[in-house]
This record gives sequence, C-alpha cells and structure tokens, in this order.
Amino acid sequence: MAATGLLTAENLGRVIGRAPESAPAQASGTQRDDLSGLARMLNERESALAQREADLKRRETEFERRNAELLQLQGVIEDRLKEIKGALEQSDAEEQVRRQTAATTLELMDPKKAAERLQGLPAEEAAAILRLVKDKQRAKIVEQVAPDEAVRILRLLQEPPL
Repeated sequence: MAATGLLTAENLGRVIGRAPESAPAQASGTQRDDLSGLARMLNERESALAQREADLKRRETEFERRNAELLQLQGVIEDRLKEIKGALEQSDAEEQVRRQTAATTLELMDPKKAAERLQGLPAEEAAAILRLVKDKQRAKIVEQVAPDEAVRILRLLQEPPL
C-alpha cells in the first residue's frame, strides 16, 4: 500500500483489523454531503444553462422570422417605389406634352389674345409654357401681359426650370 500511495490511517486499520475510527467516518460522510451539494449545484447550473440556451434559440428563431419579414417588406417597398417613379415619369411626360401643345397654340395666336389666356394661369405655369415658346413670339406675348404679372413671369423665366 505504501508503494501505491494508499497508506492511510484507515487502510492501516483495515490491515491490522481494527475498526475505523469515528472521525474518518464522519469525514467521509461530510465528503459525501459536500459532493452531493456540489452535484446539486452543478445540476442547477446545468439546468440554468439549458434554459438560457433554449431562450437564446427561441430568440434566434424570432429574430430570423422578423428578419425574413423585414426583407419581404423591403421588397414590397422597393416594388412600390418603382411603380411610383414610373407613374411620376409618365405624369411628367404627359405634363410636358400638354405644355408643348399649349406653347404651340400660343405661338400661333395673336400675342394679345395669347397674353389674355396666360393671365388666367398661375405665374409658374405660364412661365413653364412660355419657356417652350420661341423667343421672338414669347417677347410679343409677355409685352401684352399686365405689368405686375409680366414681372412675376419674367422672374420665373430667369430661374432654371424644374
């Protein structure tokens, strides 16, 4: 036993045939209590870790679900933006055609009558149409517009078109 490192008072008592003393028995009982307490603590920690792991998995699943939902909504939004941009471009093109038609009509009219028609429009719209009229004819039309309205239109004509 000495060679194996198991030479203890308890083992020596067994070899000699004595009953083990009560103190070592108490120590062994205390060791069992300590071990069972440690085992209980380990089980509690293991249980707590399992709960945390389950909670993390649940949260990860929820995150993935919400992320997929956000990606789907992003796709819907991008599609809607494309539709809106297309509609705006079409509307702008139609507006440009209407203005060009009005400008061509004004060019062919008597400048005084053209000025009368323009005065019924907002100054911004009148300026947008007059931008499309040839310079010489535009001057004749603006000359026939009331002075205060002509000033507003001329100021707008100086600004860059939108």
